[in-house]
Parts: sequence; structure tokens; C-alpha cells
Amino acid sequence: MVRISKFWVLLVLLSSVQLVHAQARDTIAIMRTRYNTFKTQAKPAGDTKAKFDALDADIARAARLGRTGELRRLYTQGIALAQNRPWNADVEFASSLALKTEHTFVDPAAPAPFRLAQIYTPSLELSEPLSMRVTLQKPGATARN
Repeated sequence: MVRISKFWVLLVLLSSVQLVHAQARDTIAIMRTRYNTFKTQAKPAGDTKAKFDALDADIARAARLGRTGELRRLYTQGIALAQNRPWNADVEFASSLALKTEHTFVDPAAPAPFRLAQIYTPSLELSEPLSMRVTLQKPGATARN
């Protein structure tokens, strides 16, 4: 197995995925607080308020049933709505991705294995398996196509 430095893996994944964070996963409590803060700051009215009301009902149902993955997806969707960002299958899929390590702390000077995982199940149904091409380059090198 080839071990790759944290910098290279992060650089490659950030270039191939819209948004990936290499950090500890937010707790449900933090996501709920962030969602409520963004929702309050957005001051929703009309159609947007109706969307938030429906989302709040879905959040309450998921919390009652203990579906943490669904809560993560709904809070992320609500934050996107509050920030007036699009929410579609592609954004939902990209938002579900996270980098994971075997250890809580990683020495940036040493090689560290990472894996790409999902923090919730997206609604996107794939008709065929995904593939990914990774290119590693030295710092300062330019990409060749």
C-alpha cells in the first residue's frame, strides 16, 4: 500500500470534489446550532419560510427516529437554503463526502492514510460505479492535461 502525505491527498481531493473538509466531523448539536443561526439570520418570509417549515418538520421526524445521517443531510440542506445556495443532487452528493483518518491527530510531517467516506446517504442514484483519477504533483509544479 502506498502512503501519501496529507497535503497531496487533500490537494487532489479538493480539486476533484467541490468541498471536502479534513477535520473532525461536526456533531449533530453543532449542526443544529449552525442551522438555527443561519435560519434566524436569513429572516425567511413567504415561500422561503414555507420551505423552512417543511424542513423543520422533516428534522423533527428524523430526530425522533434517531436518524443522524438524515439529520446531517437536512441541516446541510437548511444551511444552503438560508445562504441562498442551490441544493440539487450534485451539491447534496458533494456535501456528503468527508475525509477520514485512522487517528484523531495526524502528524503533517509524516505520511498518513486517508479514506473518502460519506457522512450521510445522498438521494443521488448512480447508474454505474464511480471512478476517480488522481494525479500527484510536487509543490509548485503546473498541471498537464
